[in-house]
Amino acid sequence: MVRRGASLTVVRKDRTGDPRIDAKTDEILDVRKEVVERTEPGNGALYGIRVHANLAARLRELDLPGIGRHGVEQSFVAGDIVRHGLSGSIRTDVLLRNGRTSAAPIIAIWDIKTEEMGLSPQSIRELRDGAGVDDSVPVIEIHLIRGISVKHRSSVAVTVGVIAT
Repeated sequence: MVRRGASLTVVRKDRTGDPRIDAKTDEILDVRKEVVERTEPGNGALYGIRVHANLAARLRELDLPGIGRHGVEQSFVAGDIVRHGLSGSIRTDVLLRNGRTSAAPIIAIWDIKTEEMGLSPQSIRELRDGAGVDDSVPVIEIHLIRGISVKHRSSVAVTVGVIAT
């Protein structure tokens, strides 16, 4: 359970090697910290839904370069953008494009986790397949308890940070 007003500290041990992606991870972490500190305490699925909804709203409000309003909670089928919640679609929490349009190449995907389960190799494959990207695009898991993991390949996870309350 996360307490209201709990302080989150991010300790970075490693980076992806791409300064654009690492800078966005830092920005997302700052927003995530702000959102968690302002979200009613809790755990379980309802808490996760509140954190995701509040984070998405705040990121859209900030309209960060490369992410914009449409790089938040975007739904895909086989690389094509589709209506949010369309049956058979996958949804990315946050994605970074190498340009300002929705046609610009995706260079990173972030997945926000609040519960025990992290990203499985199958989930990583589904995110990449849905978004239409290959293994060169890192999928970065930001977990409230375990920290940050960069998945360059679907079967390898490198822990690069810890979020402590």
